[in-house]
Amino acid sequence: MPARIVAAVVAALWSLLVLPPQMIVWSGPAGSPRWIRLMNNHDAYDAVRAALVGWGIHDHYAAFGVAIVPAMLLVWWATRPALRALGGSGRVLSWALLVLGPLTALSYLNHDDTAPLRFLWGGEGLLLLLIAGWAVVVAIVAPRGRGIPGFVRIGLIALGPLAVGATLVGGYWPHATMIGVALSAIVLALWRPGRGRPAPSPAAKEAPADPELSPSA
Repeated sequence: MPARIVAAVVAALWSLLVLPPQMIVWSGPAGSPRWIRLMNNHDAYDAVRAALVGWGIHDHYAAFGVAIVPAMLLVWWATRPALRALGGSGRVLSWALLVLGPLTALSYLNHDDTAPLRFLWGGEGLLLLLIAGWAVVVAIVAPRGRGIPGFVRIGLIALGPLAVGATLVGGYWPHATMIGVALSAIVLALWRPGRGRPAPSPAAKEAPADPELSPSA
């Protein structure tokens, strides 16, 4: 399986794994879905929380919040070739996905009221909305006649609905949201630009005859 497809799958799984502890920190057990509570009760999460305390990290909201960043970077890497092959609008979307990770990290690290960059807190939500909307634009304006498969455009259009659906099921953004985004990334990663292009016609392969080598009359 191509590495970029694997990266997108790992991004979806990682987003799912880091969702329960973050949801519990944010909403508490009473405000979290039952399946989130069941996952959060696994000993592995208790071990991670204990390790964080042992390292002197007591702000678990920030710690588990920043933990979603690797999934965002994997989504960017997995979709980069496909998006760059879609023209200027696709490259803009690729850059937005790249910015999403660092912005999310800064957002969580500055959630405290006294943080110097407090205005960035929650900024990843706005960027995710812009990404979902722009993905539809990319699907529409991507150049025709370049061998872009139809499923790539469908994957772009589905990014928003998948993100919203995952957020509603998981109950928290951006962690649950990234599950949907990663599913869209899997679809995009299936396309390998530059492969499967039609071979040039025989006429295109024929080089013009050299007059000096032509048989004399």
